[in-house]
Amino acid sequence: MDEVEGAGAAANKTVTSSFRIDGEVYRILQRDATAKNVSLNSLVNHVLRRYSEFGMYLSRFKTIVITLQAFNQMVDAVGDEALARIGSLAGGEIPKAVISTLYGQTNLQNSKKFLKLIAANTANWRYSEASSAGGTTVVLSHDLGHKGSVYFSNYFGSMFKIIGLSPGISQTDDSIILRF
Repeated sequence: MDEVEGAGAAANKTVTSSFRIDGEVYRILQRDATAKNVSLNSLVNHVLRRYSEFGMYLSRFKTIVITLQAFNQMVDAVGDEALARIGSLAGGEIPKAVISTLYGQTNLQNSKKFLKLIAANTANWRYSEASSAGGTTVVLSHDLGHKGSVYFSNYFGSMFKIIGLSPGISQTDDSIILRF
């Protein structure tokens, strides 16, 4: 039986639940929690949050996981112009469909949530945002090098274009800067 701690079932309340997991899975999780110096409860919450906010949706879109090394080897084999074209094509309809699936509609707020979600769930991205009188600047820092910036600046450019937004986009070898 599940029970919610605190008044109501607000999103920030915890739920006590009892369920069974495979013994080997338990041992693997316990070993990982110990290695990371976190409680098993914290690790399981992290895994479940990542799945519920990210993983279960990505499985609907036929995604693959590759290592940073493999990604870099692939993009290094492609010229910048072709890589920009590939990024533009990839950033077309799929991000719009993912944002719509996750948040209901495609707008600036939900697009930024999507970028934050990517950064929170991948090892190579970091999200930062700053607002000023001139607008909002989002910086996506990464470990993908020049070619990664070429690909993803075009990917994000297409993503925003298809949902009707036109941020200013610039790039360095380790970041993509979006200005709204």
